[in-house]
Amino acid sequence: MCGLPAQAEGFGLIYNAELLRKAGQTPGDITSFGKLKEVAQHISATSALKFDSFAGLDREGSALALLTGMPGDIRQFWDLYMGNTASGFVTKEESSPTLELIEGKVAFCIGGTREYGLFATMSENNLNILPLYIGTESEANQGLCIRVDNYWCVRSDVSKSDINATLDFLDYLLHPVDGVAPVDGLEIFTPYATASYYSSPLEKTLREQIAAGKKLIVFSKIAIPEGAAEALEAYTADPTDENWAKVAEILQ
Repeated sequence: MCGLPAQAEGFGLIYNAELLRKAGQTPGDITSFGKLKEVAQHISATSALKFDSFAGLDREGSALALLTGMPGDIRQFWDLYMGNTASGFVTKEESSPTLELIEGKVAFCIGGTREYGLFATMSENNLNILPLYIGTESEANQGLCIRVDNYWCVRSDVSKSDINATLDFLDYLLHPVDGVAPVDGLEIFTPYATASYYSSPLEKTLREQIAAGKKLIVFSKIAIPEGAAEALEAYTADPTDENWAKVAEILQ
């Protein structure tokens, strides 16, 4: 079976630009793990700022699932994240990582573009999203992580005329007419450079990255590997090579 991607969501580091400005930082300058580390450590070392770098990580949420599904070794990112957050692991019964960002308690939280509605009380000028830099060798052209949730598919067990009519309709949807792709009228975010619809600054950033040909990290699904949360919790409490080896074994 194959299909055309119909709806997508981007994931990365959602940030509060106002807090970064208070820390003397410019979001546009964060283009690598090294720069992210510099910014996070500066925030943590400046007690006058009264906020942390990173929100907590829900041990059952999409942020942890995203991290554990990243291609490459996440150890240095994990060390940076856990070393610059006051919350550490959280559960659904505890403070929401999203709420920490909204209330100005942290500068960054891991999240998705569809979560924009949760930040309704924040100014659009203060909210946007960065790629999830974990320290891989080639980050210069890295974009957001992206997951396709729905697809357009055409059945093969119908008449040839119905198949052709459906393909013609999909062709119409995805190709611009007078510079506008008809699919935009559906008001869903599609991962095509010819589409232009977006409903938030987060989706606008993802749209710009698609059009610019950024290297998006594609996920077919997001699920936390069995035992990963427990292994990461044990490593965080005792960050030895031996404990990380147990994490790596689960994530391989």
